[in-house]
Amino acid sequence: MSTIIRLQDETPVAQGGRRLVYRHPNNPRWIVKVWRPDYEARHWANPSWRQKRKRYQQFGPFFHEVREHLAICAKEGRAPRHMQNLVGFADTDYGLGLVYEAVFGPDGASYAPDLKTIVLKGGYTPEVEAALRAFRDWLIEAPIVIGDLRPANLVLARDEAGAPYFVLIDGIGEKMLVPIHGAWPWLNRIHTRGRLKTFDLHLQRLLERTKTA
Repeated sequence: MSTIIRLQDETPVAQGGRRLVYRHPNNPRWIVKVWRPDYEARHWANPSWRQKRKRYQQFGPFFHEVREHLAICAKEGRAPRHMQNLVGFADTDYGLGLVYEAVFGPDGASYAPDLKTIVLKGGYTPEVEAALRAFRDWLIEAPIVIGDLRPANLVLARDEAGAPYFVLIDGIGEKMLVPIHGAWPWLNRIHTRGRLKTFDLHLQRLLERTKTA
């Protein structure tokens, strides 16, 4: 029987609308992503008949996420530097969680900043912009399906030479009942370009906020 990881008495290092992110108690280089209890209560406390018939039920998004990691590893042999490395699953007191390698900043101790934070702090330099262009070029050709692309889902890391590059930490997975984007690369490229247009709108709004602040 696996050991249950205790997280509820710990402080999350990040949180979104659906998930909480914790530092793994047994390995500080890992993080654990779990469902927010309030999100599960709203959507799964009294599941509908249709929800009960779903094979993966509340863990459907986990399955979609893992599927994209398998797709990219099938093509490239391992997770590329533009994606977090998926470690596996963990039993927690919040239920099943996904374990990832954390992405750290230049000091090697603090987590890498996300693009939203970078922009709002006035750090959107030409160097950062160039790193974002490189990420976009990679993403259009990558065999992964993007579900939600926004500045908060990208963090800025640096390689051994100090050159910046972006890492996608959330927002992957096909939400459609029939996963057509994953089956047709040309269609997925169209889909990805559409997500990038929405991303550009989010980024432009952030840049405008820095001008008026």
